[in-house]
Amino acid sequence: DSNNLVIPNVLLIGAQKGGTSSIANWLFNAGLCRPEVFDNEPNFFVKEVHFFDHVERHEQGIEFYAKRYQHCVDEGNLEFALDATPDTLKFPERVYETYNQAPRELLSNLKLIVILREPVARDLSLYNHMRREFMETHDTQAWYGEVGFANGTAMSFDQYVDNVLKERTRNKAWKWTGNYVEHLKSWINLFGREKLLILSYDELQEDPDKVQWRIENFLGGTFPGELPRLNTKGKSKAEISDIVKQILFPWYSRKNEELYQYLDAHKGPWMEQYPFRRFEEYDLIQT
Repeated sequence: DSNNLVIPNVLLIGAQKGGTSSIANWLFNAGLCRPEVFDNEPNFFVKEVHFFDHVERHEQGIEFYAKRYQHCVDEGNLEFALDATPDTLKFPERVYETYNQAPRELLSNLKLIVILREPVARDLSLYNHMRREFMETHDTQAWYGEVGFANGTAMSFDQYVDNVLKERTRNKAWKWTGNYVEHLKSWINLFGREKLLILSYDELQEDPDKVQWRIENFLGGTFPGELPRLNTKGKSKAEISDIVKQILFPWYSRKNEELYQYLDAHKGPWMEQYPFRRFEEYDLIQT
């Protein structure tokens, strides 16, 4: 009976490589109910269910999702339940459809949080993550396999931009994570602006206490512990190459301007930063 199902009332929807783990770890440590991990599931599913972004899981329906949060009911930990799957950003329609099958109060009480990072730096961070995974398995069929050549060697970031990302800038149908403005338009059209708290990765780096204040006011609670400063110590910086400047910069600068204009015209909940902070621009990029 879908009337008795419990699914999360807080979704941290992304963006991937935008600081979601830092926020999720603080909230879970503060007592928000986390998903249960079942047999044959990887350990990181204790943070992120991957229900909306993995077709084979989504097809199993709302009961499959709710089963991961049944223990919240059994333990009486129902005030806040969190799913922090960072690729949910690209699937607002699936989220809306699922919550429309749930008890009505779950949709009316749902809170959505997103954190946005300068998209070229986000692409590089994701590339580095994929490359590390690929170098362990050399599996070109895995989710990270797109950074590998068929002969088992890994692409450099420039090669990845030229071989993979360039094509995506031309493909209007591609759900590109860094095309933030298009994703946010869909979320806001479906759920309304007041349900969505939009955070800045740059602010999380500089002033995590302020980001913590924003989240606590948005959720209507105070949570123990402190949101940590993002760990950037010891990370090297590299010059941005010409190929990145030629392929990614023009595309993203256009999309970022659209984002700023859209958010200027669609003011969010009172505790959100307004106007939205423009992404830091730089000549060196963190690797």
